[in-house]
Amino acid sequence: MSTVPEQKIHKIAVWLVLLLLSSTLFSCEKVTIVVKDIPGNTPKGSVLFVTGNFNVFDPGDQNYMLRRNSDSTYSIRLPRGTGKITYKFTRGDWTTVERDGCGHEQPYRTFTYGEADTLYTQILSWEDLGPVDCDLVTFVVKPPSQTPANEPLYIAGNFNNWNPEDEKYMLTKNQNGTYSIQVPKQAGTIEYKFTRGGWWREEVDELGEPIPNRQFTYGRIDTVHLSIPGWKDIEKVNKPFVTFRVRTAENTPSDAPIYIVGTFNSWYAGDKNYRLQQIEKNLYTITLPAKKQYIEFKFTRGGWQTEEVDAYGNKISNRQYEYGMADTVDIFIPGWIDLPGKRADTE
Repeated sequence: MSTVPEQKIHKIAVWLVLLLLSSTLFSCEKVTIVVKDIPGNTPKGSVLFVTGNFNVFDPGDQNYMLRRNSDSTYSIRLPRGTGKITYKFTRGDWTTVERDGCGHEQPYRTFTYGEADTLYTQILSWEDLGPVDCDLVTFVVKPPSQTPANEPLYIAGNFNNWNPEDEKYMLTKNQNGTYSIQVPKQAGTIEYKFTRGGWWREEVDELGEPIPNRQFTYGRIDTVHLSIPGWKDIEKVNKPFVTFRVRTAENTPSDAPIYIVGTFNSWYAGDKNYRLQQIEKNLYTITLPAKKQYIEFKFTRGGWQTEEVDAYGNKISNRQYEYGMADTVDIFIPGWIDLPGKRADTE
């Protein structure tokens, strides 16, 4: 029986090792990483680095500094390698590491050699600078106490043609009693309101009056906390009101009608809906239910040519009242702009 000489076995082994090394060397791949876009708030002149398992995760390794190209992209060619790489971008240390579009920590990027020779990507935000282009927003909503427990809440806006019961935009009820929903980016600014499934069940302000469309602009903020004061179809209990008791100057004509005019009626002087009731000579009263929390107002005898003035005949600043301050307010009118003569400066 013949055997292979020991010297020949040694040559074969050396040849196999060389073959293996050669195969490994020439099977290593190269990859170029190209960053096409960086956050708008990146400081001018910033230097970008890539860090990963290929450099022991050194965030400021000068050997892995990206090159700024003439087309405003950044790029770097990694050394030949095999297997899977794990990496992130920084501006030189871990306090400036990249984050996702809403400023949250994101997983490491990964790539396996051989998948492609060029990787194109973008950086969405930096940890130390915050987001500038968050692509979604989470609305967290606290409903009013009188909200029926078994009814769903919806968000409606220009992103869904103002559909008040769109199943895609039904809020999720949380254990703490709030409701929430994520709305992906549809446009730079959205307008919206909340409903319970129809416009006869839309949200209103704390006085039961319609509110302007809410607005949100996508960008730095990813979570918005809101409160809904009331619902259109559920009347608020103990709606506030105020009674004005008005005493007028002695020279006020005994048969003159007195009107209140203000922000609650678009400053329409002589509005019959806001004529005061006469109690006795020079004493009038009117009760106003709340339409807005805060109002400004004056008194006239039917037009601006008969508006109230101070004791010296000068026009006065708008009177002011905020509902809840008092339910009865006493007011004295010293004189009228069209009635010269002796005026009273005290009640």
